[in-house]
Amino acid sequence: HFYAAATPGWVANGNYTVGYIILDKGDPTKILQRSAQFMVPTYDYETLCQGRKSCTYKGERKNVIFLSSATALGERDTFRLFFGGGDGNVGTAIVRVALSGSDPIREISSFV
Repeated sequence: HFYAAATPGWVANGNYTVGYIILDKGDPTKILQRSAQFMVPTYDYETLCQGRKSCTYKGERKNVIFLSSATALGERDTFRLFFGGGDGNVGTAIVRVALSGSDPIREISSFV
């Protein structure tokens, strides 16, 4: 399960981010793993160039990633994510998540 999260202090100066949890197949009320926030605003279309007037990207709020959809791909534990950046732009990423001991494997292989 993927989720949108907020960093501490987001009301005043934080940001929106993305993480995930892995639930037990037999008992989905049991959380096996919860990720750190693995997608944070980084690129200009997500940060709106930190407010620089010369920024070519438009949006309502800088430092925002809001997950809209996660679609399972043919490979095990691989998903295509669709997300908003800066409340005015759209991005996509391919992510692979898996339990490996106590650490999940997270690979963001592409952004558009």
